[in-house]
Amino acid sequence: MTCAKITGCLTLLTLMLGAHASVMACECSAKTLDEATHEADEIFFGKVAAFDEVEGGDWAATFDVERAYKGKTRTKGSSVIQTREDAKACGVQFRIGSTYMVYASREGDTLKTSTCALTQKLKRAPIAPEVRGLAPVVPAQGALVGRVSQASMVFVGQVKEVGKGYAGSFDDVLMEVKVETSFKGARRGKTVVVRYDEKSCPGKSRSLLDDDVLHGTLKAPVEVGESYLFFTHGESPVAVAACHGNHVAVASAPLDELKALCKGKTCEELGRGHAQAAKLRAAIGQKILSQAKISLDQCAGEAALYSSEGAITALDMQVRARSDGKVDMLDIRTRGTHEGGAMYDAAVECVAGKVALWGVPAFDGGALELDVLLRMKEGARGPRFVRDEVTMRQ
Repeated sequence: MTCAKITGCLTLLTLMLGAHASVMACECSAKTLDEATHEADEIFFGKVAAFDEVEGGDWAATFDVERAYKGKTRTKGSSVIQTREDAKACGVQFRIGSTYMVYASREGDTLKTSTCALTQKLKRAPIAPEVRGLAPVVPAQGALVGRVSQASMVFVGQVKEVGKGYAGSFDDVLMEVKVETSFKGARRGKTVVVRYDEKSCPGKSRSLLDDDVLHGTLKAPVEVGESYLFFTHGESPVAVAACHGNHVAVASAPLDELKALCKGKTCEELGRGHAQAAKLRAAIGQKILSQAKISLDQCAGEAALYSSEGAITALDMQVRARSDGKVDMLDIRTRGTHEGGAMYDAAVECVAGKVALWGVPAFDGGALELDVLLRMKEGARGPRFVRDEVTMRQ
């Protein structure tokens, strides 16, 4: 090829190089950890022992596996993972001595990974491939794999009964739903109690003066006798947050897509990491609740919190559970039957002083904030608990 002008050749060369660069640029479709976990053949956490070039422009990282999650890779074993040489070709630039969470696909006898597979550098092994912390997760609109993974139950059910809302809100209202088709976590023919969760939904709260409240025109979120597809979160009872599309009329539900995804027991296997996190959250919550009751009982023996003159009947606390297992006090409030304030001050001071001695199981991820509610009957000998509850903030 000849060029009439040098500038013309330079322009052509620039365009050719630019086109080549765009072809070589790494482009990945958006993917969540839930999707990456579902798609990968092998998942593990380990330290890079070697990183060497191999034929075909690839590089191979040899890992000392510290924790295996999925596939044939074994904890305390080793694994070799190939990746492209260049980051522009979606290659992972492994560093010897660093630790990574690896999501790999099997091609024949070779395991390969890329930045599109969400392989990433991490300091500590997470609870599970799809979970980086313990904060509660509400299934959100998006890829079906992620929604099913995050849900505690996925089922089609007919609403048999719905409680009544109060002051323009249906938050915490319970409904009874008979399971017609189960995809995950439920049993066909069984009746499930579902709590309507509005607190997980951002947005404006209804006013007591809203016209629909005053005139009784506020409609319930579901209709008795109708069937819906439910994606629930939490346990005992499970909850549903409508703002994320977590109960959908059957006519508009992705049932065919769900049936294809959930062949065999696939959907029962999805989200094991979320279930592990939920179990650990429950253990932490119960530990906090138990220590709160013990502390109040101890304080009742150290100060005049229960006598003929009055008694503490309510204790509300907000605490922070840290990943190292220690607990911090954030707030504490008391109520009771005594007219004076000295008893309440004594209760706050005593219980708050004991929180520094509390402990919970250590865990990975950020700190958790919990609300603790205790309700007691009056009694001269100490607290008689009639209601105890702990909830974890998202």
